[in-house]
Amino acid sequence: MHGKGHDDRLLLNALSHEAELVGVRKMIAGISDLGNERSISLHRSAEFTHV
Repeated sequence: MHGKGHDDRLLLNALSHEAELVGVRKMIAGISDLGNERSISLHRSAEFTHV
């Protein structure tokens, strides 16, 4: 995902909501640029956990 912070958050929230509705219990995000603090922050705010 790439775009404005607010739009990214809305999109990720919508995706998470739809996934939950169809029974998805776990989502995995791959962030290839570990220096991309914006993406890392977005995923942390959506309760993704670094593994």
